[in-house]
Amino acid sequence: MSNELEKTIKDFIKEISKYPKGFHALYPGLGDKEIQQLEEDLQLSIPIFFKEVLKQFNGATLFSCDVEIWGIIRKSLSKSDNPAYDIVEQNLLMHQQGLLPSSYMVIGNYSYGSLICLDLSEVSTTDCSVVEWEVDSGTGTRTWGSTQKWLLSELKEGQNLFNYDGTEKAESTE
Repeated sequence: MSNELEKTIKDFIKEISKYPKGFHALYPGLGDKEIQQLEEDLQLSIPIFFKEVLKQFNGATLFSCDVEIWGIIRKSLSKSDNPAYDIVEQNLLMHQQGLLPSSYMVIGNYSYGSLICLDLSEVSTTDCSVVEWEVDSGTGTRTWGSTQKWLLSELKEGQNLFNYDGTEKAESTE
């Protein structure tokens, strides 16, 4: 993994650790064999950066459920140590129902219902763009140039909405 990717993931984990316990949940990371099985199950190649994210945490709940990053449900772990949704099951289901472009891999969702998707149609050597996908309208509403940019954008958005004690920031009255 490049130093830039490693730094992004470490900075992400360091930042979310500033919040109270339970405000975020990072589920135990995946091993190389589990990631390889995930790729085989989905019949696709996952970009290096997202593989590294999965090695650090197999899904996450961020900002008290505002953002869910999906992972693999492990039957050997308790419900509290697993992500809310199984990434394989959800991707297969949504593609079978024709709810997503074929080049999209769903990696999570927002609390208001939009999906978070990797756009695998143009993968660089390490990363790809991320799209917020509205299932009802069948359109992308926001796009980030890379998974790194999306992750950092979510952190910044969360920092703008929540104090480090987990309370919502007061809206400015200008």
